[in-house]
Amino acid sequence: MKWLVGVVAAVLVLVVAALILVPILVDTPRVQALIATNASQALGRPVKFRSMSISVLPLPAVALHGLEIAEDPQFGTEPFLKLETGKVRLKLLPLLTGRVELGDVKLTKPVIAVIQTADGRMNISTLGTGAGTKEPKASERAPRGGGGTGGGGAALPAAISIEHGLVAYVARGKGGVTSQYRVDDLNLTLTGGAPQLAFKGDLKVKPGDLVVKIADGQVALDPG
Repeated sequence: MKWLVGVVAAVLVLVVAALILVPILVDTPRVQALIATNASQALGRPVKFRSMSISVLPLPAVALHGLEIAEDPQFGTEPFLKLETGKVRLKLLPLLTGRVELGDVKLTKPVIAVIQTADGRMNISTLGTGAGTKEPKASERAPRGGGGTGGGGAALPAAISIEHGLVAYVARGKGGVTSQYRVDDLNLTLTGGAPQLAFKGDLKVKPGDLVVKIADGQVALDPG
């Protein structure tokens, strides 16, 4: 039984440490800038948010309020994604060593713009490639060593979940002809990263109220 008591004690120590460390490590302007920069690098698009709040239980996470992901300039200037609040889980073990690393992402009721050009290219194909981001300012780069988010480029989160999303799909044809569709109640889970993004879920397409279920979808990401 002693080993069980030891395990419980260790878990309690980790929880208490997380309760103390998470607000100290995360609730600073510099770390907020690092989160935005890492998210931008991972998605290949500039990311900004109005404010941020922190939760510790059941797992450390930050809620990004007024979240907005920019469009790839090749496809337009309006935002690619907007939503009131997005939740990003923080990896616990790196936090306990003084580093901030992003985990899974949950987006509830986002408004997403999907654009297809006349030559078949889609704006979602450049997600995670870095094609739409600028080099971060020196003050926003993650410090090397034990602090900040660690060195190296950011990667897409292991999983991005979308719940009750709305998608405006625009297909630009030759001669200026444009077709528009709307997807309601999009529930999707995306995994993987460059060169291929996997997804599964369900959605409703309008006009027509066509319900679509996706079991094993894949999108090739443009490396350039």
